[in-house]
Amino acid sequence: MNNGAESSVRIAGLCFDLCGRLPMLDEFVCHSEEKSDGLICVVYEPLLDGTEKLVTEHSDISVYVRDNGSWLYVMPMCPSSAQVSLAADYKMINCFAAGADDAALRMLLRTAIECVYAFNLRISLHSACVEVDGEAVAFTGVSGTGKSTRANAWVEANGAEFISGDRPSLSIGSNGVTAYGVPWDGKERIYRNTESPLKAILDVRRSDTDYLRRLTPEQAQRVLIKQVFVPMWDTSAASFAIMNVRKLSRTVPVYRVFCGPNKENAQKVYDILFNNPDEIPEAAEEMKIKEGFVLRKVADEYIVMPTGSNIAKFDGAVALNDVSAFIFEKMMNPVSKEDLLIAVLNEYDVEPEVAAKDIDALISEFEGMGIIE
Repeated sequence: MNNGAESSVRIAGLCFDLCGRLPMLDEFVCHSEEKSDGLICVVYEPLLDGTEKLVTEHSDISVYVRDNGSWLYVMPMCPSSAQVSLAADYKMINCFAAGADDAALRMLLRTAIECVYAFNLRISLHSACVEVDGEAVAFTGVSGTGKSTRANAWVEANGAEFISGDRPSLSIGSNGVTAYGVPWDGKERIYRNTESPLKAILDVRRSDTDYLRRLTPEQAQRVLIKQVFVPMWDTSAASFAIMNVRKLSRTVPVYRVFCGPNKENAQKVYDILFNNPDEIPEAAEEMKIKEGFVLRKVADEYIVMPTGSNIAKFDGAVALNDVSAFIFEKMMNPVSKEDLLIAVLNEYDVEPEVAAKDIDALISEFEGMGIIE
């Protein structure tokens, strides 16, 4: 241990010397003689002194920078209760807490360490991550798709255990990716101080049919960049974080999983992923509805309506029948023609050849309207 540190903590495979005690890190204290990756100090004087320059402010964090290049993070609603600074070389973190707002300090410390991740081939992935058969599987996707529900189904059906309920850390190595539980994991605080090799990342989509499709590295990168922490106010850390996302998308398989939320669905997806990976189809070309178009039900009709700047460019609105509206909703997120066909066949009593022909015609119509990308 260095710099008068009293102990060490190991977080996502990084070892930090610790001066003082932070109860939130108690489970991560270690007595290793590993080389230190940084220093975390508990300080007793406020870090914010009015000489800093405000860089950006959001609902949950204000970011300041000092003339020496160090960063300061505070909570906008209670700037004097919790403050965390990060040195310009990303090697030293100071933590000040005037009150008992553990959640505020936890979030600010998380921000600082996740910036350190960028320079150490690590990222923080918004996902629910479980361990089964000695390997980790991370469920990610846009909010509301049921990541946690499907992870819980794996716990119930497949004997999995949570590594992280909301925000695992991923370390990218030459031989693969390792998933870690960390001490600032979402509102539910579901995490274990453990690590496991990451078998796959699953981009969740709701469906009554259980199947997976592998994404290309480029498709995976587009999925992951929306689900990882990138400190856009810090151009150096942000650049490395984005490079880490690119490397992650080329190191671990990323699949789009279409499945239901129940035990039976979890068992089927597990069986495909672990026992029959050769059945998983390769990547297919994807498409989606452009931003700025929404589907509304007006009386008994479904209407495609432009929003924002598209109102001036788009001539009126378009009425869709039930099946076309169903397809439009599926295309609000990236999807392949094959995925659409499976979804339609699962939802409607129609011959595959007829459904395929109708999907082709609708896609052509959408392309002519200029609403597909």
